[in-house]
Amino acid sequence: MQILLNSSGLYLPEAQKRLIEIVEQANLERKAAIMAKTAPEHAAGNHHAFRTRELLEGLGFEVDFFDLAHVPAEQLKDYPIIYLNGGDPFAILAELKESGADRILRQLHHQGHLLIGHSAGAAVLGTTIEHARILSAGTEPVPEQDLSGLGLVKAIVLPHSNRYEEREPAIKLLEFASERPESLLKIEDDGFYVYEQPTPEQRLNPEFVLQKLADAGLVEYRTQIGKLLFPSLKMELKALKKADIVTGKSRVGGGADLPEGISWPEWDECPYTFIAQINLAELPQGHTLPLPANGLLSFFYASAAMYDDDAFHGDPTTCKVIYTPSSAFDELRRLDIPESLMQADPKVVLSPTSITFVPDLCVPESDSAYLKQLGLGWDGNTVDHERYWSTFLTNLSEPRLCHVPIHRLLGHPDQIQGDMQEQCAKMLQWRSFDSSISEEDQAKFDREASEWRLLLQIDSDDAPDSDWGDTGRIYFWIREADLRQSNFDHVICIMQST
Repeated sequence: MQILLNSSGLYLPEAQKRLIEIVEQANLERKAAIMAKTAPEHAAGNHHAFRTRELLEGLGFEVDFFDLAHVPAEQLKDYPIIYLNGGDPFAILAELKESGADRILRQLHHQGHLLIGHSAGAAVLGTTIEHARILSAGTEPVPEQDLSGLGLVKAIVLPHSNRYEEREPAIKLLEFASERPESLLKIEDDGFYVYEQPTPEQRLNPEFVLQKLADAGLVEYRTQIGKLLFPSLKMELKALKKADIVTGKSRVGGGADLPEGISWPEWDECPYTFIAQINLAELPQGHTLPLPANGLLSFFYASAAMYDDDAFHGDPTTCKVIYTPSSAFDELRRLDIPESLMQADPKVVLSPTSITFVPDLCVPESDSAYLKQLGLGWDGNTVDHERYWSTFLTNLSEPRLCHVPIHRLLGHPDQIQGDMQEQCAKMLQWRSFDSSISEEDQAKFDREASEWRLLLQIDSDDAPDSDWGDTGRIYFWIREADLRQSNFDHVICIMQST
């Protein structure tokens, strides 16, 4: 079930509209509980609670105040809609845990009740309120208080994020702390956000993804981003015994299947590492990837030269992709891994694995030529750019504490070190990197960068015994025009690692 988060109330017409949409889509009874202190001494601090009751009643809701000091938490089950009012986040969290309301709210959320979090009431729904201790003034946790939140939002929720601009170093500390895998979900004053962890089915639905874009305050980009939702196939790898290898089938690693007359390719007199082969006829039925209907794509990369040859970096020929049409499958034969490659660096030889293809839908990464063309980036609209990566992308991906291999065919890359599209454009011209770029050249690279599409991404993974740099990934890139023409002669490969 969705969770509606806000910083300063649901007073904006857009927020009220989204509330009604959620209630009607879920067919919820219009009966709400506002969790707030009802004693007279708290009246001054509860002005939002009273205003919210008036607002909801005006929208046709039956509304009760719910004070955990006087009403058992179990009675929350009577309310399809529960509004957690703001206040002292430490006191709110402590009371939720002491009363058992935290457990009940988790249960009700999973049963389809709508939770609405306002300010501190939004923060406690996240994974922790440790940031409140760092950023707040005037309120403090009691000694040894457990500051872990309810965890219904898989992020650190920061309401009123625009109020902490002068505390940017502390925000960055929260945002990039290595011991916490989740993102920082920022909600500005008067802002609201509809949070839900998407199911695999929702993640494949363009309308769902674009609604998340609108919920992040980026509705004006809906049409442009809609054109950049690229289908992809994630690839799950499983170790393959040599006896189970079938010539011409999709796999990563092992020996390469090539037709008669095609020898194992080399770069600078050293054999390439065979990375993978994709039998296009094995892709899931009904896929919409812009690839030939059949044939074999074989990927090679000059891995052995990666660390020892100065000419390697910036050279667009350090990879090779060979397309074998299905009409030549009768000529396929498996070539053993060259002995000279084993002697050069046996660690770059990949073990054979089978491939299972899983459909996916990709959105552009926050640092990409596509977004730059829309004016979103560090040199463009930084406010909307931050909403894109800290709010929109946060709500589409699950936090990961450790490395999880992500292999994919087409789509958008899972970047580690930023955009690679401009790098592809530069490599074609220079074969090296140069910081002295004229304005004319830079404009040219900006135009050409968005012509490049991800073709294949291979991650560090125990199954094929691959490790790129320091738990990195390699990315094969192709120009859009070449992809449409099934021309794989000018593919570029780039490695990124932590």
